[in-house]
Amino acid sequence: MDPQDEVYRRILEAGQKYDDADNQAPLYLRTTEEMLEEFSYLGKEKAYEVVVKNTNMISDMCDQISPISPEKCPPHIPRM
Repeated sequence: MDPQDEVYRRILEAGQKYDDADNQAPLYLRTTEEMLEEFSYLGKEKAYEVVVKNTNMISDMCDQISPISPEKCPPHIPRM
């Protein structure tokens, strides 16, 4: 999601009758640089640890999965 796309979330929340739809923090996927800036109050080294090292550590703990089983395949329908 890009920063300008957060408006769609507000529209969906307003449609679901959320009273605070317009009072949400802007939620979108930030770049590494944007995240480092967000956590700059921790200091340069600690921000790097939180944003980069810990994120990679969590990613390494996750199993890779496929939404489609390798055993599944579309049916073969012979032509007549």
